[in-house]
Amino acid sequence: MKQLLAILLVIALIVGAACVIYPLLSNDKPDAHIHTWLEADCDTPKTCSECQETEGEALGHDWTTPDVDLCEVQSTCSRCGATDGENVEHSWTAATCESARTCSVCSHTDGEALGHTANEDDGNCLTAITCKNCPEVMTEAKTAHEAGDDDGNCLTAVTCK
Repeated sequence: MKQLLAILLVIALIVGAACVIYPLLSNDKPDAHIHTWLEADCDTPKTCSECQETEGEALGHDWTTPDVDLCEVQSTCSRCGATDGENVEHSWTAATCESARTCSVCSHTDGEALGHTANEDDGNCLTAITCKNCPEVMTEAKTAHEAGDDDGNCLTAVTCK
């Protein structure tokens, strides 16, 4: 009987010690629950809907490229639909000889450059021929007259080269 009593005492001590030690070593808490996770979004990490515990990081926005055909300077997040910036109308600067018309808001170009158009030659080789639309010199002026070839005909004037 003493042996049985000793065995029962040892078992009681082991069970009692286990009841005290297990909660200390275990991650289980009496008020613990199973998390109900809400997926992460652009602004918020994965979050438990019950205890608000978070896991990981927010995804961040995935901005689309603005649509330059519409002069959209506004970007839209492909995940959540949030917008950044605002849409405006194109504000065109006129085309020039060397560049197409350009939107001053989004830098989009439309059409083609006009190209240079020479003014009429006034027949004076000392005068440069310039573009009708800009100050570009199409043909440089000479610094002095240079006699051209004499064809030997006295009725034909010798012209400048």
